[in-house]
Amino acid sequence: SSESGWSPDPEFFAKRQYKKTEWGWFPVEDAFGGAGKPAIGGEWSLIDLDGNLVTNRTFEGKWTLLYFGFARCPDICPSEMVKVGKVLDTLAEQYPELAKNLQPIFVSVDPARDSLKALKEYGKDFHPSYVFLTGSPEQVQKMAKKYRVYVSKADET
Repeated sequence: SSESGWSPDPEFFAKRQYKKTEWGWFPVEDAFGGAGKPAIGGEWSLIDLDGNLVTNRTFEGKWTLLYFGFARCPDICPSEMVKVGKVLDTLAEQYPELAKNLQPIFVSVDPARDSLKALKEYGKDFHPSYVFLTGSPEQVQKMAKKYRVYVSKADET
């Protein structure tokens, strides 16, 4: 886009006007609508490793990075959480003001097996900035649904 604001390749995209802001280029409100809000997220409440009630409001003023997983995850969860930890360290080094406003949160999708004790043990292996949360199956299901997270328990053998 240019300073006057134009739509990229109108053959493939709706003809929209864009304006440059301090955060980047955003569509101007028009007949096609505005940028809108994503239909994701909302109010939630869970429990932290100390048994304290934690809600979405607990982290107001911070960017939250949510990771939905489970403590018995053998491959994907640990490797991805380590990657996030490396990103956090890089941000802390290069952009400390940004880093202090970023909060990584691990949400257990297996509250039946992920007790507070199990999550405390699991959390020892990851970046110290992580907040680990769990709750009743209903609380976790509600939060996962609000964030459009698909959860499925594999058959146990």
